[in-house]
Amino acid sequence: MSAKNKEPKSYLSTIKAPLIFSLVLALVAFSVVSITSAGGSADGWRIDLGLIAFGVTFAASLVLVSMMSMAAKDNPSSISEGAGINRRSEDVFRRQQAERARKEAEERAANRAKKDEEDGKSA
Repeated sequence: MSAKNKEPKSYLSTIKAPLIFSLVLALVAFSVVSITSAGGSADGWRIDLGLIAFGVTFAASLVLVSMMSMAAKDNPSSISEGAGINRRSEDVFRRQQAERARKEAEERAANRAKKDEEDGKSA
């Protein structure tokens, strides 16, 4: 599929996954920090530290996921056509061998014709 035929993704589908991932990560950070900073579950949760951890984790993970999604790029279509990593090195080697043999045969024929011309002039 070429780049011209691709439909643009909707705004909701492109940002929904990173937001959900960041939210879940932030909720885990909130729970862990709130419980552990209070000294366990017997005492009251430290909501203030939990909210700070939630905010920092949410922002950092959202920035990280956004940067990674912007850095991703699609492979060029030429790779699937065998112009890149899908080429077999044996095929390339055989093609080069055949080309070298053809050039050598042309050079020999040209040298032979040149030698015949020189022999014809000297006789």
